[in-house]
Amino acid sequence: MKKLLGEKYTSFDKELFLQLFYQRLPPDTQRCLFTVKNKLSVDELATLADEFMATLPQEGTGSARHHDAPGPITTAEAGE
Repeated sequence: MKKLLGEKYTSFDKELFLQLFYQRLPPDTQRCLFTVKNKLSVDELATLADEFMATLPQEGTGSARHHDAPGPITTAEAGE
């Protein structure tokens, strides 16, 4: 976002910029950073958001299965 603003970033309202940046984060990341969002600079918040998002499973890899309720056991799984 800072790159998009270019030179205008230096005169842009920092609080507004922080709010706009935070609103564009994924909901899980927003919840994780909620308690620290007003205590960090935009750069610090961005770094923390990047680090948090790096720990999340990638979409479509199937590694998020542990978050889902277990499915029904098939007869093959049950050994019948």
